[in-house]
Amino acid sequence: MSDKDQKALTAALAKLKQHTKVQTYIAACGSVSPPGDVNLLFARFREDEPDIEALATFLLNQVVNYVIPLGKRLKVLGEAQDAGGDYAPIERLAREARNKFIEYDSKNPGRASEVGELLAYLVANEWLGAFQIASKMLLKTSANMPVYGVDGLHAKFEDGIMTLYFLESKLSETAAKGIGEYCESTADFSANRKQYLLENSIINDLGNFDTLSPSERALALSYLDIYGDNKSQRVERSVGIICYSESAFNKKLPKNGAPPKDHEDGFSKKYESKRPSYQNALNDGAIKRGLSPSHLQVWLLAVPDKNRLREIFGAGVSK
Repeated sequence: MSDKDQKALTAALAKLKQHTKVQTYIAACGSVSPPGDVNLLFARFREDEPDIEALATFLLNQVVNYVIPLGKRLKVLGEAQDAGGDYAPIERLAREARNKFIEYDSKNPGRASEVGELLAYLVANEWLGAFQIASKMLLKTSANMPVYGVDGLHAKFEDGIMTLYFLESKLSETAAKGIGEYCESTADFSANRKQYLLENSIINDLGNFDTLSPSERALALSYLDIYGDNKSQRVERSVGIICYSESAFNKKLPKNGAPPKDHEDGFSKKYESKRPSYQNALNDGAIKRGLSPSHLQVWLLAVPDKNRLREIFGAGVSK
């Protein structure tokens, strides 16, 4: 491909990346780590407490972006504007998106884990810089059934290389348990050629390329299609986003008139001290299941209680 075509494709795909204010609600410890090394994220604080309610509200406000393709969103926004600001088309779109989620049931909360998939979408967009290829939620014919296969499909085109990311999300009691569950799911997917081909067919048939021109779409698919002309310039990586209950939140700094930032900084230091043990868990889990750590990118998202986050989000999205 010529340099001109590469630049044109890069510019076209950049428009598919969603820009959000996720870093207002989720903070990162350091810059993005290289593949094979864990990345640490945590819920941002409101003075001395992690602000889970604000994070859950932010996630609820991202439901439409996650579920509904960009082209349809732009069309509905245009309809609302043409109708003099009529909000009804936007409200219909929001209801359509919410109706795709499993209804939260306090007697069986474990079924409603799609908040983890939404978190994966946001992390891939923000910290990987990778756009969503297709919304797997749109494949659901029953709201109360989960999406099968990987939890998300994202991609990034850089320096002539298309990187395809298979996203896997977990909500777990501990980081180590979540890492083990992620490695197990990734190994199962790697060994399932049929599911791999199904995921790739979604890219071809339901790709989120409706805002691209026909030539731009064809060029993108020449990389993303496993039989495409530029498939040799495509690489694949697994991405794990593990939201878990972190005990370090229990050791708070006292409210002594210090700036609010001190509370986040104090937690961050305790959190960072656990990085080696989390890294060992990833290395051990990958080796145990025959995975190459260098092909894995893992983000741990620490919250004080992952069940509480699931409950707030689930109750909101089920209204």
